[in-house]
Amino acid sequence: MAISPPNYQKDAIPTARGWTHPRTGELLKAQKLSPQQIDEYNGVATIPIVQTITESPVNEQEFAEEHLELDMDNLSTEETEEEYWMEDDLDGMSKKELEELGREYGIELDRRLNKDILIEQLKAVMFED
Repeated sequence: MAISPPNYQKDAIPTARGWTHPRTGELLKAQKLSPQQIDEYNGVATIPIVQTITESPVNEQEFAEEHLELDMDNLSTEETEEEYWMEDDLDGMSKKELEELGREYGIELDRRLNKDILIEQLKAVMFED
């Protein structure tokens, strides 16, 4: 639907709020106007936004080729090697570090307990023979 200015002010300017006076900016007629209506009135052609869609990677190797800088010949299924801990390593850790390590092994340690008790609980899980 084409819009038109009020009859008493033919040179009024369309805005989102309505029709305004060209020199003073005073709102002459309150009317909701869409950007498309304003562009149509001003003779501005709207250009549709074109977005290029690319195919997403199908498997891990294609994803790695597109997104990672890796040597594809040496791509292994294991992400990282396991970390090996010695019993002496636990003594140099804080209670918070011990708690985080415990979570990796599936146990929840209570940091309110003595550090020696936390270490004993971890050793029981980590170094069970």
